[in-house]
Amino acid sequence: MKALIDEMLRGFSRLLMVEHRGTGLCVLAGLACLSVGTALLSFTGALVVSAVARWRSRDMDLRESGLLAVNGVLLGVLWLLLPHVTVWPRVLGVVAGGGLIAWFAPPSTSRLGTGSRVAAWELPGLPAGIMAWIALLLLQIGGFHDAELSAGMRALAAGRFEEAEKHFLGTAVRSDLAEAHRCAGLGWSLHRRGDQAGAQVAFSRALSLDTGIAAAFDGLGWSRLRQGRVDEAALAFRRAVSVDGFHHTARAGLASCALEAGHREEALHHFTMAALCAPFSAPAFAGLAAALPVGHDMIRRAALAWSGILTRHAPPGIGSVSMRVLLCGLCFVIGAWWSACGSAGMLVAAAVSCAACSTWLQARLDPMLFCNIAGLFLVSGPPRWRKCLALLPATAFFTIDHAPLEEWLLSAALLPLLLPFHLALLATRLVPGLVRGLTGPRPVLRLSVMTRMLRRRRIETR
Repeated sequence: MKALIDEMLRGFSRLLMVEHRGTGLCVLAGLACLSVGTALLSFTGALVVSAVARWRSRDMDLRESGLLAVNGVLLGVLWLLLPHVTVWPRVLGVVAGGGLIAWFAPPSTSRLGTGSRVAAWELPGLPAGIMAWIALLLLQIGGFHDAELSAGMRALAAGRFEEAEKHFLGTAVRSDLAEAHRCAGLGWSLHRRGDQAGAQVAFSRALSLDTGIAAAFDGLGWSRLRQGRVDEAALAFRRAVSVDGFHHTARAGLASCALEAGHREEALHHFTMAALCAPFSAPAFAGLAAALPVGHDMIRRAALAWSGILTRHAPPGIGSVSMRVLLCGLCFVIGAWWSACGSAGMLVAAAVSCAACSTWLQARLDPMLFCNIAGLFLVSGPPRWRKCLALLPATAFFTIDHAPLEEWLLSAALLPLLLPFHLALLATRLVPGLVRGLTGPRPVLRLSVMTRMLRRRRIETR
């Protein structure tokens, strides 16, 4: 049992391209900060892959390295991108997908490891990505997922409200949860376009199907507030906060209702909570400055200055980054620092590079985009400023290419996942001289020490 847990934790640590049990524990804690359900699914995926691999594969080095278990972890993390999928399809996808990966991957890895220039495990997470695409196609056939629904959510996040409305109206799903998310998205599209009556009908329909969607309560509150129904709006905002305590727009809505009612202290409390829940939300800090009483001029000026910086210079979408995401990132950085200081530095450099390129190109921050850029930085080795500068063109290319790639894949109900990172890594492995000069004679994108040791050990065994 101890060896099984050790393999699972090393699988979690492989998300940061390192191999360390302490790092894996920090990664698991970070996923729990983000979502307890996601952490449980990831743990289940790692457990299934590790357990089946112990029975299927005799390659102890491969199992202990965590290169198998990381695929189960990635299958569990996938569902963060698909909140409209119900619980049982998620569990079934993680268990069945993890079992298939552990059953088929080790033998193919043993064959590919010495017979070709590129082994399967030299592309971290590729088996999980393939299994995730298969799961998405099966979910679409079963009516739990629809490409139009995902495309509508993306268009809504990008501010293309008419396009989002068309996607939501064209969505065909069979589960109540997916239909509730469709109605919530449609309600937000109508609300942004000024149709408050239609938005309230859509939000009410969503909440009649599922009362656990905080975005539907939040949208209903803002729609009512636009019509001057302050008390009813405050009730909807309170329901949203009870579902998700980190929902910063609902906190800001409660503060706006308190200001309308003349309760300045209550408004200050809710604006403060909104700013704490979303430290990069410009409206939250602007509201905080407006609600501060007389005598707090220094705090007011600081809040207004920070709000102005975010409004003028921050990349689109950064205001929705919640404190849970930041806590998750902090756990990841601590875990990377625990095993390799260089990995922690490269993770921070990836975040800065992603934010800088998104601001420069006016591209919306996206979790899948950041994961690809982070993988690119983490596999490049110890941090050096020349290396980080040389990776900026690749970061910009990923940022430019992300939107059209996502649109093309969404037409088939798929998601980009780690596809750009895998293609870049495959290119540098097939053509070792493609990128040189940052680390001497070695290519920029290289594998971890353990992966090379595994290949060398298999060669010596044969």
